[in-house]
Amino acid sequence: GSHEVIDGQQRLRSIVHFVENRFPLAKFDRGHDLYDVSSHYYDHETKRSIDDYWRDRFALEKIPVLTFEDVSDSTLRKVFNLYNTASMKLNAAEIRNATYQTHPVHQMAFTLAGENSNSEVLHVNGNIQKSFTSDWRQLGSTNRFAATELICQYFAYSRPERSSNSNVFKGTSTANSINRFLDINRPSESNIINEMAQELIDSYYFTEDYFDLENGESYAFERNDKNGVPKYNKLATITNMVASRMLKKLLDEGFIDEGSIEDAIETVIPSVEWPENQNAGTMWGYQADVINGLLDHLQIQSDNPEILQILPKLIPCMNEIRN
Repeated sequence: GSHEVIDGQQRLRSIVHFVENRFPLAKFDRGHDLYDVSSHYYDHETKRSIDDYWRDRFALEKIPVLTFEDVSDSTLRKVFNLYNTASMKLNAAEIRNATYQTHPVHQMAFTLAGENSNSEVLHVNGNIQKSFTSDWRQLGSTNRFAATELICQYFAYSRPERSSNSNVFKGTSTANSINRFLDINRPSESNIINEMAQELIDSYYFTEDYFDLENGESYAFERNDKNGVPKYNKLATITNMVASRMLKKLLDEGFIDEGSIEDAIETVIPSVEWPENQNAGTMWGYQADVINGLLDHLQIQSDNPEILQILPKLIPCMNEIRN
């Protein structure tokens, strides 16, 4: 069996590294209990080391531990949150990385985001995956798991989940939306994970090809700042990629052609009001306006059974926001 550490990783690593003689004890002030073994190693071959008395004390010392059994990822996340009271507050992405490390979708997002440069895990063709990861890491911030967070946001926004106590979709915060998606969706089959990875990559390059309108206002992954300078924007990126996923599926199923895609994007995107004050409601509202606007322009009914079959979560939820 194994244990997952919710909190205390640094403490455990310090103990292990001390025993491995990677560093000596600190230099203690006179009068301190450990003054006589200041700057001593645990059991070094050539340097001053603590004696058998202190090694016995070390071996018999007890460390208080709280063990959780048979609890959900969401509960572990709450526990981790409660313990996260150190000087540097962890953000939602860092907490999620700690509590969803074994989640297959999060593992895939972590790999494609290039968070582990030594990873040899391949979900698609190696050259394609490497090229995407390089492009993705140049897109926006990569600090504190931001690149992984953006991939998780794409999946959460393209497959919105209703709250368990509501029959109508109400957009919640990005962090809550991602956590809800991961809690509900945990595919174990590698082929499903690989298909999701390929979809992410396809949506990214579809967005790059179609959503940069070159009109000085509408871009694939950017938005003009107050000075009119294009800057990377998460909402524009995710909304355009979610719309790309929908349009590509409609194209692949023969509902639309490439000409109608270009016309729909060039007409709808500039016409949707951009939310200057962004919160959960306005962000989901913007995405709903884009998705519904594209469907309306393409003259596709949101209650069409064939459409609902290929986009079973996105279309109903976006329509519920509109209504």
